[in-house]
Amino acid sequence: MRSLPPDVVDQLHRAQGLELLADGLDRRRRAVAATGVLMLAIVEAGWTRVEIAAALGINQQTVAKRVAAARARLGDGRPALVVGIPPDRHPAGWRPHPLAVLELPVGEREWLTMAEAMAFAGRSRMTVQTWRDEGLLPNTRHPNGRVYLYLRADLQRVLRGPQAKRRGIDHQALRAQIERAVV
Repeated sequence: MRSLPPDVVDQLHRAQGLELLADGLDRRRRAVAATGVLMLAIVEAGWTRVEIAAALGINQQTVAKRVAAARARLGDGRPALVVGIPPDRHPAGWRPHPLAVLELPVGEREWLTMAEAMAFAGRSRMTVQTWRDEGLLPNTRHPNGRVYLYLRADLQRVLRGPQAKRRGIDHQALRAQIERAVV
């Protein structure tokens, strides 16, 4: 697991300290709200709630609730805070988190849901599932655990793969290509 930058951890600890020092319920609530906005800025920079929770030594659900409350408070506005992006997410190789990507219009996204993958490929649900189950189409799961997500580039690779005599993809030939590419 990645670690938050030391300056960000320091700011989180300072905000957490202000929560503890706040006298009165109203000031405590405002301090907690400010910490939530800081957490939201960190999440929007690409860090995960798990990483924030680990840095502060608090429950991951607490972080999730505070981020959700900050989002609700800000509405469409964004926190006016600048937080560095994670080291493994620089512009050249950056792949956005699936949750953030699903907010973009379908034409601009790399990650597609099952229905969008079916429409993109022009194939049935059963065909896409078969590609997935046979290991021809890599996928990830939406954080809710129920929705499969597919990269547009992976779908294009499968569609450009060797064709069988009948309509469709030659699974054995495509699998051989994938194995040669991996080795």
